[in-house]
This record gives sequence, C-alpha cells and structure tokens, in this order.
Amino acid sequence: MEKVQWSQVEPKYRIIHVVNSQNRSDQPEEPEEYRNRTMVNEDLLESGDLTLTIKDPTEDDLGKYTCVIFGKDNQIMQEKTVQVERKERDLNWLLPFCCSASLN
Repeated sequence: MEKVQWSQVEPKYRIIHVVNSQNRSDQPEEPEEYRNRTMVNEDLLESGDLTLTIKDPTEDDLGKYTCVIFGKDNQIMQEKTVQVERKERDLNWLLPFCCSASLN
C-alpha cells in the first residue's frame, strides 16, 4: 500500500483526506472547508480499518464519497463508495471501510 485517499465525489469532486505508506496523514489538497475536520484511525495500516470521521458535519458534506487504496505505480488495489444521506445533526459522521487484511 502506497496511500489511502478519501474523496467526496458528489456533488463535486474533492480530495479530503490522504494517508501515505508511512501512516502519516497528508492533506496538501484538502479543501479549506474540510481542514481539521477529518481523521482516520492511527493504526489503520495494521487494523485495516480505514473509517473516515468527519467532525462537525454540514449540509455541504452530504453526498457520495470514495476511499481508494493505491499500490505501487498508483495502481488501485481496492475501492469503496459510501453514500451519505441527510442525517440528524451529529457531532461526527463515520464513513466506514474495513479491509480484510493488514495493509503493511
């Protein structure tokens, strides 16, 4: 695994969270409206739990998200799409994605 990338793909495309192979969150392209509002589990490489947490969600956060696991040469190893419908006002939203194997 080289990196894990969460993106909002609908209503508009934007990369919102990236974790590289050294298990470091790296969000150089993260839109301002998501800055400091997204997080993943610290042990995601060992556990395979790639769940994304969006803190303080807004109406703009509704839509479709994808999580892509990239291997060498940016080859897609695994991908999952999560649809976020209208929800009650929660403090955090969890977008679940668990892999069956460790990503080390």
